Amino acid sequence: MTNTLFLIFLSSVSGLMCGLFLSNRVKRREMYFKDLLDLTDRLISDIGFLQNPSDQIIKTFECKSVHLKKNIAEYLDFVDGKKLNLSLTVLSKRELAAIKDFFERLGTLDLDNQINELSAKRALFLQFYSVCQKRDSSFGKAYIKLGFLMGLAVGIMMI
Repeated sequence: MTNTLFLIFLSSVSGLMCGLFLSNRVKRREMYFKDLLDLTDRLISDIGFLQNPSDQIIKTFECKSVHLKKNIAEYLDFVDGKKLNLSLTVLSKRELAAIKDFFERLGTLDLDNQINELSAKRALFLQFYSVCQKRDSSFGKAYIKLGFLMGLAVGIMMI
């Protein structure tokens, strides 16, 4: 009897862990785009008013998203002369292509065109962020609950 209860407990916990993993993935994507929007806002304001180079602005930018920090480090390597290879991290291929285009075009245009380009990219990133928010609000807790229930169901079926 204790073995079966322990088996049910283990399968429920493993299902819960799978649900937490999926829920955290959605939250990490949301955090990535929130920090990316903050970076874009800062670039627009600093380039427009202070006219600082974009790589100096990005070097001083502090973000919470570990994945964006990794992509920023890859961008800074690109500025130093290496090829731009962004890690996929938590992004889809479409999102990664948009962000790669964002980093490649950063600092290559004149002042007015750069601000217009950043504003257009900000609108695109805002769309990505709103999709992430909707997905988090609808699926975030559901992943956890369904993971637990699936683990419980597997444990009961194993009896």
